[in-house]
Amino acid sequence: MQVNNNYSPNFGMALRIAPKAKSKLQQQSLEYLTKLRNAGEELKGHKYVDLDISETLSPVVNRRGCANAYKDCFKPINVTNRGVEVETRWAGNNVSGIQYGDTYKTYLKFASEEEAQSAYNALQEAGKKSHFDSALEFTKLVEKAEIYKAEVEAEKAAHQAKVNAEVDKLLSDFPDVDA
Repeated sequence: MQVNNNYSPNFGMALRIAPKAKSKLQQQSLEYLTKLRNAGEELKGHKYVDLDISETLSPVVNRRGCANAYKDCFKPINVTNRGVEVETRWAGNNVSGIQYGDTYKTYLKFASEEEAQSAYNALQEAGKKSHFDSALEFTKLVEKAEIYKAEVEAEKAAHQAKVNAEVDKLLSDFPDVDA
């Protein structure tokens, strides 16, 4: 199994607020500030995804360790098999012809069709509340999808390690007589 040694001074703090957002935050209601605090507490311990609040208080969802980042729109499009297709706007690095602000569709895969449908429903409901609620829910869903992906990769690696060990044992126990 591969272990990544990605050190981050913000490990476990998945809500990150730009210092320049202070003046905008001071203009917000206590209810909004409480919502931000609660979101920060809810996202504590995330390993794969951060929710960044820009100086204009716009939420941006960032996948750690890669170019993927999303903003503005977190709209579920459809559920297929065990996944949810989500329309958003690209906020990551310019890669493969995708520019900042371009409409972008991402696919989040889950362990079951029920989880995918639940994710679709949760994101749709959050979108009815506010843009921030939508970004928060999307952050949680991306984290969940990334955890599932990591678990699948770990299972594959463990299986391959067993196969490799068995091959080595077979070759050791039954060597070629002509060798």
